[in-house]
Amino acid sequence: MVSAAWIWALAALLRSGAAAEAPDGFTAEKTVGCYLYGFRIVSAVDPIRDVENPQKCQEACQADSSCISFSYNKVEEYCSLGSAAMTERTADPDVISGPQWCSKVQPWCEDVPDDNFPGDTAEASDAAWPGQISPPSLQCWPRTGGENSLAECMEEPPQVLQDMGDGFGNCRNLTEFFPGLGQSCADSCRRNPRCSLWQTTGKDCWQGVLDTGKSCYKSWTESNNKPINGSMMLHGHYRKLKDLSGWWVNGLVKIDVQDDNDGASLSTAVQRCFLMCLSVLDCSVWMYSTSSAADEAGCWIDSSNPGTLEYPSTTATWSNTGSAESVVAGQYLQRQCGGMAVSSGRADTAAGYSVSLLAPAVSEVDGSATSAAASQETAGAAGGGGGGG
Repeated sequence: MVSAAWIWALAALLRSGAAAEAPDGFTAEKTVGCYLYGFRIVSAVDPIRDVENPQKCQEACQADSSCISFSYNKVEEYCSLGSAAMTERTADPDVISGPQWCSKVQPWCEDVPDDNFPGDTAEASDAAWPGQISPPSLQCWPRTGGENSLAECMEEPPQVLQDMGDGFGNCRNLTEFFPGLGQSCADSCRRNPRCSLWQTTGKDCWQGVLDTGKSCYKSWTESNNKPINGSMMLHGHYRKLKDLSGWWVNGLVKIDVQDDNDGASLSTAVQRCFLMCLSVLDCSVWMYSTSSAADEAGCWIDSSNPGTLEYPSTTATWSNTGSAESVVAGQYLQRQCGGMAVSSGRADTAAGYSVSLLAPAVSEVDGSATSAAASQETAGAAGGGGGGG
């Protein structure tokens, strides 16, 4: 049982803002990728009440030599301290958890899994990572000050992936949006990390947040609201964690990337599928199948709905047999913003951060991946057209 004196001492620390000195390689400040969002590590036994934010909870952990990790309930504003490892996590949407100290550079924002990923169990999949834990989706994306939502990527201006000049822009199922005073439809989309694409129809602004924009390449046959401008964009940059050609992943959403009469070539369709995934910030997996079965063939991307893709991923939902033989291209990605890891998929340039926007090349004859996939490993000049405003 925790003593009342101990709780009062921690409460005083929280009010004072005092913090112990961090060991070498660590910092007392929160760094991007340090906290686990939506996971509980420490059980809510004798919690400290009325704690302002997770940083204050972490400070209490830093002041206690026996504390290894903390969990903060952002709804009820209480803090739990304990000795559980970060791997001992349980999903809880109201909780933010973290270690006693934040590493100055988060390993899971730099590491890639070994060939044993995915494993047959969640524990085996975790063990395939150098840090012994699989990073959740958007683990390495910055959060707002209140920790409740994703922050705009201020370090990197969004890159246009495709626009009306690329045959893109007739997207359906979008939502009408009303930009603020003096703000264009394009500007408002650039400011929202979860805005994938925008279109204008005269004075009206339409945006696709998450994965709602479908059938973007077919002719506009509707009688009104024909788009006259628009683009699809990438927020931040990405790292490739695993090549998924020859892998089938369950829990993805099928996206239409074909022209009228299914006229797009295989390489064009694969490229569009890749860019569609990049435009959806929550998309960490994409694949393209040439299966003869209509319900399997085509482009599949990670949905924006939490819980759709298994976490941690295991061989229960990732397979390299059966339908996987039809997957000619695909990737497992990690999304990042700003000065994170310099690794496959991005590099520093004089202008900022640029990434390769070329999907792995495939043979038009047999659909097999070619060595051109190596272009994905090195960051090149960003492709795509310029967006309208």
